[in-house]
Amino acid sequence: MKVSLLTFVPAFNREKTKRMEKETLTDREVLLLRRKLDLLLRTGKLLMESAADTNRIERNMKRVAAFMGIPEEKLHLDIRWTMIMVNVSDETHSFSKFQKCEKHGINMTTITEVSHLSWKAIEQDYSLDQYEEELERIARKPRNYMPYLVAIGAGFACGGFCKLFGCDWIAFLFASICAFVGFRVRARCIEFGINVYMSIAIAAFVATCLAYASSFFGAVIHALPSVAGLCSVYRAGSTVNQFCG
Repeated sequence: MKVSLLTFVPAFNREKTKRMEKETLTDREVLLLRRKLDLLLRTGKLLMESAADTNRIERNMKRVAAFMGIPEEKLHLDIRWTMIMVNVSDETHSFSKFQKCEKHGINMTTITEVSHLSWKAIEQDYSLDQYEEELERIARKPRNYMPYLVAIGAGFACGGFCKLFGCDWIAFLFASICAFVGFRVRARCIEFGINVYMSIAIAAFVATCLAYASSFFGAVIHALPSVAGLCSVYRAGSTVNQFCG
């Protein structure tokens, strides 16, 4: 009995279709996992760039991972100042993603709102879209204080140390000005994308040069009362001479 090859075509097509459906489903799961890891890293980056401590970042990221359905025993975190790494692995698969942290600052409001979001996402069973929308809203939220206002406060804080250690108000003024300029130089360097540690070094150099230059202005200012006193004595002497002579 002859068997035509066409007899096997439908069965072959069915196997091919099943295999393609299985591969498509696997690809969809991989894409979903990558999106979860991306959101997890963005959460950690937002916390790191807002000056959250490492323990808080790890707690919040594990809480968000639990909301996303990622088992804690399969989640591995490596949190550093400039880089956050996440790995999810089991016996057969391993997925890793990295996120660079560049612009560091202090924003306690952001830290608080991200922590509240992680709890709210679990309690109210957020979807990934809802979580991403809330996370973007927090990231775009403006700071409570303007950068120049923060720099002025930092300058006065540094000047306050001068008064604490017995300096006069002139030293307080110069220290505040130098600290203000140094703080703004550091912020501008970070905005330009310069390395954080190099930004600190540049700001310290500029502030130190200004402080050194201010020593000459301070000497002039301290000498002004003496010069004014000598002028007064000279004028008084001239008046006496004119009166007596």
